[in-house]
Amino acid sequence: MTICIALFICAGSLYAQSSKTELISKKWVINQEAMRPVIAEILKLDPETASLTGEARESAISEGVKRLAKMRIEMNTDGSAIMASSKGEDKGTWRFNKKETELYTKRKGSKERKFTIKSLSEDQLVIVSSNNIKLILKSS
Repeated sequence: MTICIALFICAGSLYAQSSKTELISKKWVINQEAMRPVIAEILKLDPETASLTGEARESAISEGVKRLAKMRIEMNTDGSAIMASSKGEDKGTWRFNKKETELYTKRKGSKERKFTIKSLSEDQLVIVSSNNIKLILKSS
């Protein structure tokens, strides 16, 4: 009986880990509409753009969204990834920390980047970079 309970607990923890891996292993793109308020907040914090109002502010938000729209990442269950941005497309890797609360990505030729996972569902991934930038992605 004790062995059955131990096996059930172990199997449950293995399933949880692979379940999160399965959930994140897909192609993700920036959720442009969800990122508009995030970019607006970033603009408020930047001394060069904090005073923008009206049309100039909307233009800066749209430009920020446009730049982010080029970002995408395809994460595979084996830890490999294809990452794209305005700089082009590269192969790379991804991994979780032990608790699966942090995501680490590494583009070929770059250093590893750390993100805190705020939420992960079938169709949305919300992460915060180590420099406190929130990214909202949707599955594509």
